Amino acid sequence: MNGILLAIFTVSHISTLASYETAFTEDYFCENTICNPRAGDLLIGRESSLIASSTCGLNGIEAYCVVTTSGKSHCEECISKQPYNPEANPESHRVENVVSRVPSDPGRWWQSQNAVHNVSIVLNLDTQFQFISTILRFKTYRPAAMYLERSYDFGRTWARYAYFSNNCKRDFPSVPEGPRRSLTDVTCTGVYSQLTPSEGGVVAYMAAPSEMHESWPQYSKERMNLTAITNLRAVFTRINTLGDMRVDDSPLTRRKYYYALYEWNVWGRCTCFGHASRCKPKSSVEILKPEKVYGVCECTHNTAGENCETCADFHWNKPWMPATRDAANACEKCNCNNHATACFFNPVLYIKSGNVSGGNCHGCMHNTEGVNCEFCQPNFYRHPSYPIDHPLTCQPCNCHLDGTLYNNFCQQYTIPEQNTIAGRCICKKNVGGEKCDRCKLDFGIFKLKILMVVNLVHVI
Repeated sequence: MNGILLAIFTVSHISTLASYETAFTEDYFCENTICNPRAGDLLIGRESSLIASSTCGLNGIEAYCVVTTSGKSHCEECISKQPYNPEANPESHRVENVVSRVPSDPGRWWQSQNAVHNVSIVLNLDTQFQFISTILRFKTYRPAAMYLERSYDFGRTWARYAYFSNNCKRDFPSVPEGPRRSLTDVTCTGVYSQLTPSEGGVVAYMAAPSEMHESWPQYSKERMNLTAITNLRAVFTRINTLGDMRVDDSPLTRRKYYYALYEWNVWGRCTCFGHASRCKPKSSVEILKPEKVYGVCECTHNTAGENCETCADFHWNKPWMPATRDAANACEKCNCNNHATACFFNPVLYIKSGNVSGGNCHGCMHNTEGVNCEFCQPNFYRHPSYPIDHPLTCQPCNCHLDGTLYNNFCQQYTIPEQNTIAGRCICKKNVGGEKCDRCKLDFGIFKLKILMVVNLVHVI
């Protein structure tokens, strides 16, 4: 039965991974649609990121016995002071032994101390990843009870994925029993908690089975709440026994019961919200390993950040959005007419534009101003010989300060129907000239300063 279940899970697992991988492995394949980086086993290359709360033989030799459901047994020693080596330290059973290797080594596994029921193993990641599925393959009996949980904030808070028990009502009485019906269901199942097989049994979990997420886009808020992880923890709460510990709790009996795990696979990919097809190490000095899944996205679609979770500088004409299979939802460059190097997204502008443009330019240069640096500043006019994006498009009025109305004001734009000419100064009464810098003919014998005084006295 266990083999059939594993086969079903494996086929479903491969099918789901295939649907994730499709053709989107290079940037040019996903220019106008979603990008998906390569998925893989997140444990590979992260041996030092694994922690077990209990490991046999760390403080000295610890004897244990191997028991099968037929009652046959033989005893061995666990010595885990040094890392595993098939020749020098074959009795070492540290937690890093669960990382998958090719070819596999049947003498390599992690093992807890004897008769310790509450044990956990945790994978701590250096950035956020998108979790797909996990498989734990045990050397001895699978746990009688356990649960799987994740954190998306580096261990500050935790949320449960699933519970597994051969007696859900006793071990997890507040948890609904049975299979999941939707992505957000957290249930307890007894499928993976039986005594048989005594070796090689698996516990498997898939975060988003394909039959459940058709109506949930890959980077929807609901899917991300479920699949975004920085830590993954398997917590074993009860050892599967043959019942003899209830009548005989002697050291000899206790030696027969412990957790032993051949391999732990955690499938996932870097979280890029559909905006990257490749990822790189967080450290620039780390040596690249082709089999390792890295966590820093090489962003496309004009996005930025470790997870492509924001728009790149100067690309805030539309709000950031995750990509979908129907649209890349690339961030758009702001239109500042080459007069600014910074902008920000303004939701009010975006709504007013009918969701077309929300980029608000910041720090307009070349004597320009406006949301798009499309206007000249006061006392500057649009020169007709230069296009709007030219650095000399806004020229100073250069009107005579004492001869013009409104403190050096000139008409900024040429609008025939309004009888305006760009650069024309607005002169005071009895003042003329292109720049309002001379008196009209009838007042030519007076200097401009005197004229202003006479006009002032006349007004008084």
